[in-house]
Amino acid sequence: MKRAIQLLIRRIHLAVAMRPIPERIGVYFHALEAQHWDQFTACIAALRELGYAFVGPNELICDGSQRRAFMSFDDNYRSWYEALDLFDALKIRATFYVNTLPTLSLLNADALDDYYDRVGHRGARTPLNPTELRALRETGHTIGNHTHSHHVLSDMPFLEAVQDIRLANQHLRELTGATPEHFSYPFGMRRHFSTQLRSQCMAMGFATIANAIPGVQHRGHRAEGINRTVWLLDAPVEYNIENLSIDGRLFERFTGRSAAI
Repeated sequence: MKRAIQLLIRRIHLAVAMRPIPERIGVYFHALEAQHWDQFTACIAALRELGYAFVGPNELICDGSQRRAFMSFDDNYRSWYEALDLFDALKIRATFYVNTLPTLSLLNADALDDYYDRVGHRGARTPLNPTELRALRETGHTIGNHTHSHHVLSDMPFLEAVQDIRLANQHLRELTGATPEHFSYPFGMRRHFSTQLRSQCMAMGFATIANAIPGVQHRGHRAEGINRTVWLLDAPVEYNIENLSIDGRLFERFTGRSAAI
């Protein structure tokens, strides 16, 4: 029933709230396993055909007339490392928002199962090891903070939530040699974060904060609010392009839900 309602809301927006795709867009993925490489390649080709250049988070929020697409990945998957040659072949660099708990729990099967159950991942459940994580950064990709443990930050006491973010910063600095400059919060909807946490993250020195709210690309992007739409690798390119075109700002503002799925 829930899925049927979501699809109905999407169809309504396709009929009455379609807009030209914005000049600047944010797209995100989770795992990138080998069986989806062709679909990922098709995504990159489609956006290039539409005139988008692929940029990092800082470049996305800068003024300018060039069409720009920000490509990012959330959580912690070894499949990112396995796709390094694919990224090279496609001539793109991505931002990886990393949870540090999985890398530090490589020998703890129960902790890893708990983590991957929490993020809802059903495919290969293998995280990056420290060497692979460093390789992402050393080959030119950006490593961002996605908290240590991937809990809903708005459900945690404020100081515990801040500590979870700080812990990820500490571990990423130790693992990669650099403190992350960019942050995305787990689960990504407005209800999963707070104004107080947003202000705290900016005060901690993050240059950008990214959400994961499909349907609000027309809101634009700013340092404290990069808007990202998930690209569904099991769905056709056309379906994903429609999701980038839907203007669901009003629906999201009044319901806290997304009009693009």
